[in-house]
Amino acid sequence: KVRAFVIGNTWCWRISRWQRPDVYSFSCVFGGAVGRSLGYGYNFVIRNFFREGFYKKLSKDIRFWYDIPFAGKNSRHGTWTWPAQIWNAHHLLKEIEHGIPARFGSNLPCLLCWGMKDLAFKKRELSRFQSIFVDHELKELKQASHFWQEDEGEKAADYLLEWAKRKF
Repeated sequence: KVRAFVIGNTWCWRISRWQRPDVYSFSCVFGGAVGRSLGYGYNFVIRNFFREGFYKKLSKDIRFWYDIPFAGKNSRHGTWTWPAQIWNAHHLLKEIEHGIPARFGSNLPCLLCWGMKDLAFKKRELSRFQSIFVDHELKELKQASHFWQEDEGEKAADYLLEWAKRKF
């Protein structure tokens, strides 16, 4: 049984090519033949976009664990298939978009931990989650990007524990 949600820097709805042409373009270019070639040959998305998801510079030791799964060309399939799914999975995202309120209601407690320096997920996505979940609490992580768990993980963990104690 779902009792609450903790959400950070994501979405769960179809992406409109008109509202987010940047995301749509990324999906088409890097999820197609160009992305496949750059992914297999140069590990392009990981080397160029993935690292932008961190606000703070990662140590070499931590970065190693993010890079190692994609070290070999045969392990890079996902680096071009996930950008394609941003657009191609619109039927699944439509089900999720309508399924959350229908299945769980909008009154479940929701903690929104949001990295405010994220290049992909901006205030419009945050605002939409705030409108979906009536009982939400927002914790802005001002020195964090997409991977807020790395940038401000300890602060986020403290927020989560404090929130859980009050809600449960």
